[in-house]
Amino acid sequence: MSESNYNKFNELNLSKLEVLIFNNDVIQPTNNTLIRFLDTRGTNIKIFSIKNSDNLLNNYIARSCQNIKEIYTGLDSHTNLEIYEMFIKELQYLESIKNNISGNSNEKNYLKLSKIVHKKIFIK
Repeated sequence: MSESNYNKFNELNLSKLEVLIFNNDVIQPTNNTLIRFLDTRGTNIKIFSIKNSDNLLNNYIARSCQNIKEIYTGLDSHTNLEIYEMFIKELQYLESIKNNISGNSNEKNYLKLSKIVHKKIFIK
């Protein structure tokens, strides 16, 4: 998403936004753009989905979107398991998590960690 598109998007009144889904990595905003957006509109988000994320973005999602109940993120081999664990623990209302970890060498570790950290959530 370009800076000019972000500015147009940012002008919309989305103060009660509860669902934010980016299904396609072609239209996914940059981390900086998304972080700026979540800074002002992340509080009410309950469902969040993004195909590609990293340690920085996951950390910021956990701090800005405290009310998330359902999340889908893409994790890659560069995702630090300790940071991922903190990310999950920060989301206190989390009920469901889905991770795109296919092909990731840490796939089993992520699943094990998710089960340990949040036994109450359902891993899809």
